[in-house]
Amino acid sequence: MKAKRLRDGKIVEVEKHGDAMIDEDGKVLYFDEICEVDEPDWQQVRIQAAIAVLQGITPEWGNNAKQYAEWAVRVADALVEELQKKGGQEQ
Repeated sequence: MKAKRLRDGKIVEVEKHGDAMIDEDGKVLYFDEICEVDEPDWQQVRIQAAIAVLQGITPEWGNNAKQYAEWAVRVADALVEELQKKGGQEQ
């Protein structure tokens, strides 16, 4: 699971071991040193982004639905990729 280390704000992957968590660097973290971070549902983000792109297309642009759908998915994929690079956090 992902967790945010409270001391430095870094988001790390952790595993539960007894009363503590071990982070990706092998460091022991106790529950009062971290807070759980929910991972976004990236597929849902992708779908919503593609829909938002398509909402900007006006009917007078012609009847190229397949091309517009492909373009909207490419834009959505680029958005998801960029958000994932930033850990889903606002920068």
